[in-house]
Amino acid sequence: MRRFKKSLAAWGVLAAVMSFWGFYWILPQDQLTKVSYSLALGAVFAVLVRYTRDAFFALRDGREGYHFLIAGVYLTFIILFGQRVWAITLDLYGRPENLVNSPVSPFISWMLMIASAMVSMAPDVDNGRVANASLLRLGTALFIAGLISGISLTTFLS
Repeated sequence: MRRFKKSLAAWGVLAAVMSFWGFYWILPQDQLTKVSYSLALGAVFAVLVRYTRDAFFALRDGREGYHFLIAGVYLTFIILFGQRVWAITLDLYGRPENLVNSPVSPFISWMLMIASAMVSMAPDVDNGRVANASLLRLGTALFIAGLISGISLTTFLS
């Protein structure tokens, strides 16, 4: 517990949580949502600017675990950035049905799955080879996701 007292990261997370709840009681819901969207967009953009070069080299080389980790985390932030822009766009236009039901939302989820797979496999990649255990975990996760999708589709259709 002593180490947490000196942890800048832990204090930063605690301050973020506390400040959110402080603003929650001060600002109306719609203003808090807009402020949160803007802060998230700005923070994610800063991460993208900082790590674009590293991600480019990781994608170019792409044979070691750390390449997968860098590319997967960077892709996650690209997805977050796109999702934030999409959420702001939907809000600006009053969430019209043609935008809400467009392929953008499922594409965001699809790409998040790819980024998560890259991050998940990263510790098990060595010189362009992915360990079998990692592939088995990924296959199991995709099987479970497919099972849940199948159940939800069956429930929806009946």
